[in-house]
Amino acid sequence: RRGVFEEVRKLCCPAISPDGAEVIFSSSRENEYDLWLLALGEAPLSEPPRRLTDQHEPLALPRYSPDGRWIAFFRKHDGQREIWTMPVTGGVIHRVTHDPGEDVYPLWSPDGLSLGFVSYRSGPPQIWAVPIRDGTPSGDPYPLLPGSAAATRFAWSPDGRQVVYVAPFEDTHEVWLSPVGDAAQARPLTRGADPQDVRWLPASGQLLVLGTWEGSTLSVRSVDPATGTVSVLPHGSPSGPYSEIVNFDASGDGRWLVFSETERRGDVWLLEATDGAFNPGIGPLVQAWGLRTGGRQPSPDEIDAARRAGSLDNVRLEGDRVERKHAGFLFEEGGFGKGVGLDDARAA
Repeated sequence: RRGVFEEVRKLCCPAISPDGAEVIFSSSRENEYDLWLLALGEAPLSEPPRRLTDQHEPLALPRYSPDGRWIAFFRKHDGQREIWTMPVTGGVIHRVTHDPGEDVYPLWSPDGLSLGFVSYRSGPPQIWAVPIRDGTPSGDPYPLLPGSAAATRFAWSPDGRQVVYVAPFEDTHEVWLSPVGDAAQARPLTRGADPQDVRWLPASGQLLVLGTWEGSTLSVRSVDPATGTVSVLPHGSPSGPYSEIVNFDASGDGRWLVFSETERRGDVWLLEATDGAFNPGIGPLVQAWGLRTGGRQPSPDEIDAARRAGSLDNVRLEGDRVERKHAGFLFEEGGFGKGVGLDDARAA
């Protein structure tokens, strides 16, 4: 069976509940990005979604706890991305991480006693974890793979003893396999995948990898973690010739594969010249690219959200007062000094 839920606004990051009964996703249908719930069943994705959060700040990458009671996600709060949790039934959200470096892409350990995430707290992105009980931290965060290469996405093995992760290899990226806590034994598992994300299925023990596979279109394929053998999935490709898979998830038993797609299209833009004027509201773009925290590759949705948040339409000037009309708007202070310097240079 195949179900389709069409969203007129931005949608990303679907995740399937452990019992395969529902899908949670992030959407800008009413706010910046909130979490919404869709039921599966006889007619998958056919019911109207139910709203879970109302935060007026971007939320993304929701992930269910193994017992299905909690949801972890990263939230952009006061310009900073951190890991948060909340009950799956909705209600109060709980902050999990508190670090100046960005923390993103949460993922629960198979036993539900740790919450892993990708952190920029030490510079390049690394995999960290924090002990957790009843949705709240019960200890301090610690590096899951000390000394590993920069890792952007990861997945636990079903027994929690190994991890696979996306990291650089030669002039591209591949999926790596490593014992937990011992990056010295890590080895590349794929060749030519150029992966974007990975899942480890508990039932079959197989990996699902979203990558280009030496092509130009992202698709999901199965990878044997023991041999690296790659298999094409019947429904792992985009649904149309102009569609592209952006995010994906799979149920633990391998029965359901859910992904968000975007339509590739070309637009003609007409831009008005500014005579060299500088937009000081590029703060959201600076943060999206992590230019002050070691650098990162934001998703197209993150770039789009940062551009909208940095629009000068989001501030109002009244005399010597500046009123911010959008919570995500952020001035980039470094731009003012550069602008003054360029003006002086041009006048010299």
